[in-house]
Amino acid sequence: MGIDTTLPGDMGVFDTEGLGEGEPIWDRMCFFINKRRLDVRNLMGGFDRMKKGFFDLATMRRALCNAFGNQWVELAMTQAEFNEVCEPYLTRVPLQNGEPSAMVQWRQLAQDLQMLAETGRPTADFLERLAAVEAKERASVMLEKEYGVSMDELKLAFEYMKQRIEMLSKRGLTDGFRRIDDDHKGSLTAEELKRFFMEEAHCPWFINDRTLWCLCDFADLNNDDEIGFLELSQVLLCQDIIQFAALVPNKKKEAQSEKDNSMKVGSRGCTVAQVREAQRECCNALINRGSGDARQNNVRSVLAYLDVREDGMITRDEFFEKMKLLKVLKHMTSEKKVKGTIEKAALETMLDIVDEVARIIEEQMPGDQGGAVAAGYLNLAAFAKGCFSTDGFGGFVDVMTIAGIQ
Repeated sequence: MGIDTTLPGDMGVFDTEGLGEGEPIWDRMCFFINKRRLDVRNLMGGFDRMKKGFFDLATMRRALCNAFGNQWVELAMTQAEFNEVCEPYLTRVPLQNGEPSAMVQWRQLAQDLQMLAETGRPTADFLERLAAVEAKERASVMLEKEYGVSMDELKLAFEYMKQRIEMLSKRGLTDGFRRIDDDHKGSLTAEELKRFFMEEAHCPWFINDRTLWCLCDFADLNNDDEIGFLELSQVLLCQDIIQFAALVPNKKKEAQSEKDNSMKVGSRGCTVAQVREAQRECCNALINRGSGDARQNNVRSVLAYLDVREDGMITRDEFFEKMKLLKVLKHMTSEKKVKGTIEKAALETMLDIVDEVARIIEEQMPGDQGGAVAAGYLNLAAFAKGCFSTDGFGGFVDVMTIAGIQ
């Protein structure tokens, strides 16, 4: 272990019973700042003679040592803890030998540390920086687990990918996209990208099947196994591929949700989004009907409200009349005014799916009244299960999920 990277906490001979023993490094530093009434902003500022606002790592160690003075050994900061403190404030991290070393934005670090010590509460900027570090750590673990690619390896491959495309994009990114698109379909496949980047015999070591597959998977945000121009440009224009990797799961989830919402379901020409909206409006209107009496805001009271004959069934026409009264079903009043927001076809499709729920109940529990299905009728037990089932957060589960429709 070199002397430049060895801190007091790494050396057993300096092991003492210090202030805040066993606490996280940020808390230990705050204990010493409050005990000695330090102002680390002034104490560290003396090392920034050019007033640039950042240090190299070696200067950062000396500045911290100077700030804590005689208690530096008692603080017992380890090299791992030093990296933990500095990481949220690092500038660009070098990827290859010969590149400039990372710098630490000491002013932001000192300000956040001083405010944490004085107020006992982290600043919003401090929390954002920690959240960004945690997101990168999760992305790094995901890269290793799912693709077998290290963070540095992916960064190098990403920079090489950008440089190759930019070199061919003499008239803009569109031109580079067309050069890769061999079949001129307007979209790229993983094979086309692999052929484009690995056609040279002496491509860099970090351009391989694993890194290219990872980059292709990132670019394919809508999971259709093809990369469109907008998808490719989103990846190429991002500044930090690791930050982008942290956002990929959410982006893919949003893209998949949009794709699902546009799909048709049932035989009435309605989309998934229309059925979901119909379920949401219908359930909210039934639960929140009346004067807001808490006794009406439950599924049992909803079923009592709908079950006029007390036989567990209601005709579809009766259900639609209820939806008109609650201003859910779109209709024209006698005064020639349009009320409601949901088309009848969407509600009909939702009820068709509820019938599928009833059939599932019948298969699981033959003879159960909750599985009865009759033409023109709505089984209220199946309606309650299909439309009012809740998840762990109290929200309504999609009726199509309950019916097993993927």
